[in-house]
Amino acid sequence: MIKDRGNIKWSSLMLVEHREKLKQLIKGEKEVLKPELDEHILDEMNKILGKALEKKLAVSLEYYKNRNLYKVSGYIEEYNLQSKELLVCSGLNKRYLSLDNIISIKIK
Repeated sequence: MIKDRGNIKWSSLMLVEHREKLKQLIKGEKEVLKPELDEHILDEMNKILGKALEKKLAVSLEYYKNRNLYKVSGYIEEYNLQSKELLVCSGLNKRYLSLDNIISIKIK
């Protein structure tokens, strides 16, 4: 099995502009578009959210931010109806997540 060094092997032969363009292409491949959720999925997520808030259950959330998907696990401390945000606590970390950016909710 041949162990290849990938782009490192060819970087000395590339112009600076080519290296920058290659970095942009690699970064662009990792970016994702925000998925559109249908009514059935939103209804199901709403039921799970209500159950997790009522019984103080640990949840796993997947959310969209800056063209990337992120995952966080923890407990939902509060739900702000006016700003449509959840306060999720995982250990010592607390963060507000917009409901519009949440892709999936699962009870652990």
